[in-house]
Amino acid sequence: MEETDEGAAPEGTILSGTPNAAPAGDDGWAYSQPAVMVGPKSSLPKIMGILMMIYGVIVGLISILGLATTGNTIAMYEDSGIEVNSIYMWVQALVTVVVSFVVAYAGYQVLNYQRSGVMMGLYAIGASLA
Repeated sequence: MEETDEGAAPEGTILSGTPNAAPAGDDGWAYSQPAVMVGPKSSLPKIMGILMMIYGVIVGLISILGLATTGNTIAMYEDSGIEVNSIYMWVQALVTVVVSFVVAYAGYQVLNYQRSGVMMGLYAIGASLA
C-alpha cells in the first residue's frame, strides 16, 4: 500500500512564526464600537435614601402620636362648639402614618439603587397632598 500526498505540504516545508492571538481583521473593537467603561456608582442615592428613611421614621413616630390624640382633639373641638368632621380627621391621621412609613421604605429602596423607591416616594408624597 502506498500513501498519496494529495493536498499535503511537502516534507521539507516547516511553518515558522508566532501565533496571532486575535483573528485577522479584529482590532479589539466589537462591531467597531468603543468599549463601555462603567464608572463608580454615585453616592447621592445613598445620601437621599438615608435622609428619606430618617424623615419617614421621625414623621411616622410623630404622626402615631397625632393618631393617638385625634380622639382628644375631636372632643376639644366639640366642647368649644366647633363642628368637625371626625371621620375626616381619623382618615387624615391614619393616612399620614401610612405615608410616612412608605416614605421610609422608599428611602430604603433608594439606598439600594432601586428606581421603584424613587417612584414610591413620589407617589406617597402625592397621596399625602391629595
